[in-house]
Amino acid sequence: MGSGMSMDDLHLLVLLVQVGVSVLVLCVLLQAVWAPFMCTGTADWPLLEMIWTVVPSIILFILGVPRLELLYKFEGIFIKPDLIVKVVGHQWFWEYNFTEFGFGYDRFTEKSGVFRLCHVSDQLVLPFLSKVQLLVTRHDVIHSFALPSLAVKSDANPGRLNCVNFTCNYPGVQVGQCSELCGTLHSNMSIVVEFTSVALFKEWLLMKLVRLS
Repeated sequence: MGSGMSMDDLHLLVLLVQVGVSVLVLCVLLQAVWAPFMCTGTADWPLLEMIWTVVPSIILFILGVPRLELLYKFEGIFIKPDLIVKVVGHQWFWEYNFTEFGFGYDRFTEKSGVFRLCHVSDQLVLPFLSKVQLLVTRHDVIHSFALPSLAVKSDANPGRLNCVNFTCNYPGVQVGQCSELCGTLHSNMSIVVEFTSVALFKEWLLMKLVRLS
């Protein structure tokens, strides 16, 4: 992800802040329990009010800056992908477009198969160990393209082209599902992606181009 704070560093920073705030709150509660009659009649304390207003603002700023940096990195602005696939959600099927190669196809869920709603008419094939960029949008209602095993989830919103980048480190078949309630046939919005070697992906790509020509 380049220079700057990593996700692990941000996690440790948030954990450290949470521990510090928890200790502070615990000390205040203990002081309130052990000294309930220490109030001297002062109705307000401007310094304390300023502290508990300013300190949380500073903490939120410290946590917010690295999070914004990570969000920009996850958007893939500075990443050059090896392959770009445009995913379009329809009621109720997915459309995959390989715009670099000038072709696309629709994918429908079939009722047959060993696993319920995990058998599709034409699954998406991608190379593993490659930087893949998905451009996700929709044709009608809101959908969401999700592959939980790869930590991939991108909403398909009206009038917006969302971008998500990922790399699969091993071959195999990954199964996902539209994670938005997009209508009566929402269950037909299953996702099946097969990750193969670059050589097998090129063979599949050539077969697709020949079939569609």
